Amino acid sequence: MRSFTFQFVSSLGVRAFGLIAGFLISILIARAYGSENLGQYALFVVHLNLLTVVAKCGLDTWVVREGARFDDREVKAGYVRHSLGLAMVLSLALIGCYALLLISGWLASPSQTVITALFYMLLALPGAVLIRFVLAWLRLKGRTIVANALEGVGVNGALLICLLTVYFSSIWMSNIHPIGLFALCTVGVGAIAAVLSLLRGTRGYTSTGLSNQATLAAGLPFLLVSFSATLNTSIDTLSISHYLPEEDLALYSAAQKLAALLAFPLVVAGSIVAPQFSALFASSQTQTLRTAFIRTSIGISIVSGVGCIIVLTLGEQLLGMWGDSFIDAYDVLIVLGISQLINACCGPLGLLLNMSGYERPVLWITLFNSGLNLLLNATLIPSFGIKGAALATGIVIVLQNVAFFGVVWRNRVLSAA
Repeated sequence: MRSFTFQFVSSLGVRAFGLIAGFLISILIARAYGSENLGQYALFVVHLNLLTVVAKCGLDTWVVREGARFDDREVKAGYVRHSLGLAMVLSLALIGCYALLLISGWLASPSQTVITALFYMLLALPGAVLIRFVLAWLRLKGRTIVANALEGVGVNGALLICLLTVYFSSIWMSNIHPIGLFALCTVGVGAIAAVLSLLRGTRGYTSTGLSNQATLAAGLPFLLVSFSATLNTSIDTLSISHYLPEEDLALYSAAQKLAALLAFPLVVAGSIVAPQFSALFASSQTQTLRTAFIRTSIGISIVSGVGCIIVLTLGEQLLGMWGDSFIDAYDVLIVLGISQLINACCGPLGLLLNMSGYERPVLWITLFNSGLNLLLNATLIPSFGIKGAALATGIVIVLQNVAFFGVVWRNRVLSAA
């Protein structure tokens, strides 16, 4: 418990720098480029996240679960190398497919600038995939704090530097899109990693004893779970972009960022306990697993509860950092904040199920919730605007946790058979 507390507090502190960088990026875009561009940026990030999930094919999660069951470092390294090589090939293939669609004219857009910026974000895909597997490897080695530092500071820090460079640069730099500059930095790293991963892929094959087809098949359930979960959390953004102006999407994005602070402890704790949950379940240490889950959930609830009081009390002042017009999103912040607090207090139920071999029930629950989320957004947004999107998100979050708890209870995951 003492070790977990140290890692939890240290990781919160380390990832806080990345979180601050993320807030500065959003605020800088809103202040310098206007709320319309902030809305576009939020939409681009959703596209990149969805494509990253597809490219890594669930293998980063599979690597953590399977690798945690071995003590041999070479075996763990083999899993990571082999999986990373496959993911890099998929990411480059996705870029190629998108480029062909762009050249053929099949992708119609009211603004060429939007298409160009979206393609820049797509170029960052190899770098985004690389980071996910580096994080998986660090967590397998027990270097959770280092992993959280890289995850929090690396990407957001690079993009923040690019934005500041463009913002304060001379006139000749003013035509360079900040997202494109960031993409050019990451795509080079991703391409190099892809070549190295392919060159060393045979070693990964020897270590794991799995063919490419078997590896992809093993990651498929995690891909479906991860994609459906990412889609589920992105439906509100995609729906708002469809029904409402980009300025409204910007208001929602700011409130969403503040509300996500309350789920931040859940994410940090999950990154620490994932290998532990997997190892305890594999060794049938049910009582220890139960104790670890309860203590983790209590710690998350305390931190998120304090955060909720602060965020909701100072909500209008915090939203004002983006601009005076963003204060109108305070009602949205209240709904999203309470929803994320409930999510945090339920603990890492989805992670527990994934690490315990119950990823298929998680998949079906998430798919159902994605459909429900889409239906609720389509019904509520035309009538209530961004408040309707927040309400739809809150309903889905509560129902999802209830369903996860039902699976845990029914399958006696935390109790002896």
